[in-house]
Amino acid sequence: MTPWARRGWWLATCAAAAAAGVLAALAVRSGARLGAPGLPGFPLPQAGELEAPVREALAAALVRVKAGERDAAAWGRLGMLCQAHGLLEEACRAYERAEGLAPRDGRWPHLRGLALQRLSRSEEAAGALRRAIEIDPRDAVAACTLARLLEDRGEDEDARRLYLRALEADSGCAAARVGLGQLAARAGADDAAVKSLELALEAEPRCGPAHSALAAFHARAGKAREAELHRRLGRALGTRIPLPDPLSDEVTALGVSYAARIQRGRLAGSAGRWEEAAEHLRAAASLRPRLAEPRRPLGTSLLAAGKAGEAAEELLAAASLEGDEAEAWTQAARAHAARGDLAKAREAVARALEAEPRRPEALVVRGKLRAQEGDRAAAIADFEAGAAVDPASPAGHLALGQLLLEPGPDVRKALGDPEVLGRERGRALRALDAFERAIERKADLPEAYEGSALAGMQLRELAAEPEEKRSRLQAALERLGQLVRVFPERKDGHVHWIRALHAAGMEKEALEAIRRAHKLWPADPRFREAARPPR
Repeated sequence: MTPWARRGWWLATCAAAAAAGVLAALAVRSGARLGAPGLPGFPLPQAGELEAPVREALAAALVRVKAGERDAAAWGRLGMLCQAHGLLEEACRAYERAEGLAPRDGRWPHLRGLALQRLSRSEEAAGALRRAIEIDPRDAVAACTLARLLEDRGEDEDARRLYLRALEADSGCAAARVGLGQLAARAGADDAAVKSLELALEAEPRCGPAHSALAAFHARAGKAREAELHRRLGRALGTRIPLPDPLSDEVTALGVSYAARIQRGRLAGSAGRWEEAAEHLRAAASLRPRLAEPRRPLGTSLLAAGKAGEAAEELLAAASLEGDEAEAWTQAARAHAARGDLAKAREAVARALEAEPRRPEALVVRGKLRAQEGDRAAAIADFEAGAAVDPASPAGHLALGQLLLEPGPDVRKALGDPEVLGRERGRALRALDAFERAIERKADLPEAYEGSALAGMQLRELAAEPEEKRSRLQAALERLGQLVRVFPERKDGHVHWIRALHAAGMEKEALEAIRRAHKLWPADPRFREAARPPR
């Protein structure tokens, strides 16, 4: 490139940047109303009604729309931005413009249908979703959403066809399986309903409504234990039917308001993306610096991300804003313990119990510190005290079970010495009872299922009678089976499950379990070698 050409390129770049800056400034300034000059019929809320990050994002989106009023993508993005911040009427108007400009793009009627549904305009929502399905027959989310609307209106046969269409597009669609199960139950086809709900749980093990519905069927069939398990899981997991939607995820990702940041942080945390969760929650805290709400989950996310020092500051700030001194010192103790600073952790938990001597969480934290110091008797006393003070909490029971489970039995020595045998059996029985109590209080607690099974396996090793050995193994298999079904991401659960199947002589089932685990963790040599077919 010649010097004159370089100079011309540089001048053009500067001019473009200056023009963009002027447009952005005009959009922000025109925005005492944030309605856009040159965009008739598209008013937006007063500037004072919106948080600063939302105003700025909308101003930038309006600049893009004004620069290309015939650009469907610009209108669509404006609609998504409005929807991300609860401006649903405005989102629908933007989506309509986008649809008019790009009538063969199914994204805009899809999103307009979801926004209309949230506005309780079900007839219009149904029309928009039908349009989305006409454009893209493989839109499983639109099909399921429309099916639910029709189901609510009693149009069961049309709803059933849509659920089947969703399964053709996505065979792993748990929402469609649940819908078909509900329709089958309504028609009195109980066997078909149970099968459909079980398939839903295979696709999405943490689908609360599927667990709740199965609980009712098992109760009617007299299967009390299975009914109780599904009932508690349904209650713990909630009423939302999972329906993953990449388009809705794009909308969520545009959220910059306080509420949107909280939601994005919660979603990232539930997926184990702790640093991303902390980023969103920190942004929320900056928007509401005098609120404790974002700081507590922010501290928890930072702890999980291994940033215990920052976590301690946020947890202390949250508790201080709430005016709860005992909670502040309890959270500080947790954070200091995570950093390995046991002296500060002990000091903090002492301050917590000084402020509130029977604080259950503080008792559990002190028990864990005492266990680390080797004072098992004092730790057990703290865990039992914490569980007694707050019977509804699983924390004390879980910590007690984990402490009692740690040593494991010396089977040969125990079986040869009645005194040792009695002591080991008593310990394993107490651990088993503690884990079962934790499960009763919180059904979606994988550590408790795993601990219950391991305590049962220890009792099997310590049993002298063949019948007790069989019953202990059967109970452990049941708990481990539940663990790998409901929490398939927990690798150790699969390892224990496979070992228990081998112990029961169920080699065919063990091989199938190994193959499933190998699909989840192909790099793990324990599963890779065992999954190879015989030569």
